[in-house]
Amino acid sequence: MPGAPTPPTILAAFGFGAGSSYITTPIPFASQQPNPRASYTDGFPPQTVGATGTPPDVRDVNGIMYSVTANIAAFSAGQFFQFNSSIATQDSGYATGAIVASADLTGLWINQTSGNSNNPDTTAAATSGWTPLARYGLTAVTGLTNANVTLTAPQAAKDIITLAGTLTGNVQIIFPPWEDEWLVANNTTGAFSVTCKTASGTGVIVPQGVTSIVYSDGTNIGLVGSSLSANTGAVANTLAQRDSNAGLTAAYFNVASSSIALKEDVMPITDPLRRLSLLRGMTFRWKAGPQRGQNDIGLIKEDLDHGLPEAVRGKGYSPIGVIGLLVSAVNALAQRVAELEDR
Repeated sequence: MPGAPTPPTILAAFGFGAGSSYITTPIPFASQQPNPRASYTDGFPPQTVGATGTPPDVRDVNGIMYSVTANIAAFSAGQFFQFNSSIATQDSGYATGAIVASADLTGLWINQTSGNSNNPDTTAAATSGWTPLARYGLTAVTGLTNANVTLTAPQAAKDIITLAGTLTGNVQIIFPPWEDEWLVANNTTGAFSVTCKTASGTGVIVPQGVTSIVYSDGTNIGLVGSSLSANTGAVANTLAQRDSNAGLTAAYFNVASSSIALKEDVMPITDPLRRLSLLRGMTFRWKAGPQRGQNDIGLIKEDLDHGLPEAVRGKGYSPIGVIGLLVSAVNALAQRVAELEDR
């Protein structure tokens, strides 16, 4: 309560040093009647009530105080309890928002489903109803060849996913349908691709030799950011594209792909100043995605639909296309300045 003194810290369970002859632990769950002993079912039974009743057994009093304060002491020490099937049965499942420790004690699960009796560490991640709340460590997926891999809940609960193996075919890494993000390091070899996706949604390729942050909106997986690859070849100088819907799509471009040898029907951008005037640099706050609630600056995809439709890629756009328009607009302005100076 506001203004109330801080309660004393419970450092240990009440009676933790009591001998077995004067403490009952654990207190039995089932009724002990007709024996006048305490239980979780009866509490102190009717025989202990009234002036003529049998006084409560001090062993039970000590045991009850021990049980209560042991739990409080554990919470005071920062401990969370793991999933317990007996609790799930007794309470008809865990309540929404319940928090339990992971089986390996490196993270926490938070429940998203009312009356949830699924074990978050052993149930399929897509159907468990639990999502990671806090976690530490990495998951190493090794031996990849040509078979898809569905991450288990404990695997997907790690922030970092490393991939290794010699690919003999394209591989999909199936993530659970959580609203979450992961750092994925693709250390595989072989002339094939690795796609990160959910079972039912779209995904994104993480190129070999690249470490990328992938984000899921609960259905689709896209690229939030990508490291610059130190390798040469097709994935050199790769950059990630964040789209207008908070990173649900991605595109790559590299130096080699700008070669005219790869292109046909090459024409200058017509009327670049007018087209540029249709685009608006805007400040805004994200409504969804990993940047939800954050202020940002950029372009609006719907403006690009009118001013530069050639650069539109689904819900996002090609940064190279916008750069091309800016270069053309600057050249057009330079030409106008030169014409004015010649007058």
